[in-house]
Amino acid sequence: MADDDPDKDTSKDDAGKAGGQDDDLTADELAALGDPGKRAIERIKARATAERERADALAEKASKYDEQVEASKTEQQRKDEAAKAATERAEKAEAKAMRLEVAVAAGLPVTWAARLVGNTQAELEADAKALAEDRAATTEPTPRRRTTSDADKGGEGPNGGMSGIIRRQAGVQ
Repeated sequence: MADDDPDKDTSKDDAGKAGGQDDDLTADELAALGDPGKRAIERIKARATAERERADALAEKASKYDEQVEASKTEQQRKDEAAKAATERAEKAEAKAMRLEVAVAAGLPVTWAARLVGNTQAELEADAKALAEDRAATTEPTPRRRTTSDADKGGEGPNGGMSGIIRRQAGVQ
């Protein structure tokens, strides 16, 4: 009989036992069953072995499926993150472009566009207007007081200016 094979893995046989009963029959019990009983037991054992193998194969397939689901989640997460980053870059670029447009329209230097504060075009325009007004108030030409110095007269003056000082220190006249 197949149960007499010493290479057979009997650890799986415990799972095939009905109701937890021992399926190893004694010689007297097997003799009482006769040939039809022995064949029936062999068929039942063969079906149990086939079902265990099928269950193992299904468990392996389920494991592979779970791995694929996890991998696809990770791929989807990567796609979501890339889409989110692209959206953020686009929003920043649009905001920068709007600031530049508002700054130019308000007559501000392009380098001042980053100073504008606001989330909407109306807010940016109001800030640009205030900034332009402040700029106009501070950039009005102020009369310069002209001083008369030796350099303005084109000469070096009585002391010879800076050149004279350097010459005297060097001992050259």
